[in-house]
Amino acid sequence: MLENTITKVVFLTVYNVIMINVYMDSFLIYHSKKRMILGWMPFVIWEFIRITSIWHMYPEGILTRQNPGINLFVNILVMVIAGLFAYQGEIWKRLLFPIMYVALLMVVEAAVVFGLNYLENSDFPIAFYLFLSNSMMSMLVFGIRNYVKVKEIRQGYVKDGKSLLILPLIGINLYYVLYKTALLMKTESKEITKGLIMSAILLLIILLYGYCIYGRMAKEFQILENNRFYINQLDLYKNYFHMKEEAEQEILRIKHDLKQSFLLIEHMLIQHQYEEAQNMIISMRGNVCSPLGLRNHTGNLALDAQICQMLETAEQKGIRVNINTDIQNILNIADEDLSVILGNAIDNAFEALTEIVAQEKQLWLDVRYVKGIVFIQVKNTYFGEQLTGIPKSNKTKKYHGIGLASIERMVKKYQGRMKIKTEDNCFSLEVVLYENE
Repeated sequence: MLENTITKVVFLTVYNVIMINVYMDSFLIYHSKKRMILGWMPFVIWEFIRITSIWHMYPEGILTRQNPGINLFVNILVMVIAGLFAYQGEIWKRLLFPIMYVALLMVVEAAVVFGLNYLENSDFPIAFYLFLSNSMMSMLVFGIRNYVKVKEIRQGYVKDGKSLLILPLIGINLYYVLYKTALLMKTESKEITKGLIMSAILLLIILLYGYCIYGRMAKEFQILENNRFYINQLDLYKNYFHMKEEAEQEILRIKHDLKQSFLLIEHMLIQHQYEEAQNMIISMRGNVCSPLGLRNHTGNLALDAQICQMLETAEQKGIRVNINTDIQNILNIADEDLSVILGNAIDNAFEALTEIVAQEKQLWLDVRYVKGIVFIQVKNTYFGEQLTGIPKSNKTKKYHGIGLASIERMVKKYQGRMKIKTEDNCFSLEVVLYENE
């Protein structure tokens, strides 16, 4: 009997840890494995103790035979420890979502207990209560996760959401009021129980609305970031056309000067001034070079604009650039979408290169087109930890955040693939896009 009980308690503890991980992973990013273990250890221990302590109670005893102050305090404490130690990012996020989860859990527990009590049957086993409450929490967790996925706000990009902490704190205080009411109410009063059920449901709606507010804030922040990016793209295009115009003017000047120089060389040859003519040809060869605006001209506006800006920035920062392009000038990929991918990838690479100390900083851009498929690779010198796949960590902002999320969104739009890897002291972002038919 004891072994059976322990097995059930362990199963429920592991199940709850998995559910909370699914929930937290929707908003926060894991830290190192060591910190993850340290962060979750208090929660696992407390969860085991909590489930063991209520295993032999009837459902209503969960509210009326536990100390609400201690229960709430320890629940919040262990969840906050998990948020602060096991995850990374802004502190307010690591406080908000653990506390929100505790508030949801408390309200669901209250709703289930009041609901069972309303049925005027106190013979429900604790296993039935745990099944109902865990089922409700599972539906809420996966519902919230799906909402985050649909709204494309995973790991949320909200600049400042400290005010959202008010909602779970209100919820927790109201839960305490519900507890005191449950403790003092007469069990035969169905009207009071019905009122408590409605209060728990209303409180649950208020808490869930907090996620909607967070989603709206994330969207607004994303729109602001996208607007900033598109304004930068407009400036980039203006700069590209300006440089192209200057390059064309330079070519006209060179053609005009060459015409005059050839006349002079012709006259020197007629006068048998061979040495002077040779020196003049050598001088002309040294003065004629490829203008910056016309280098790596592919015919694709988005790609040419990015390359132009890339060369100019690299020249200013003293970064060696290697460019390889084999692409047709007309693609069934919108210029703005291609700009989002190239612009963010190149910006991330430059940002990474400015933060490392290396004798030679290099940046590679490879763009190829083969039978309706566009291959893009942006690679830069890198001396950090080895990475494969989409990084789960954002210890430094250069490999995570709005930039990668925007690229990933464009990749999904074209049913493509995105891969990140590090090898041979290089960080590489590879993107494969399929043309729209």
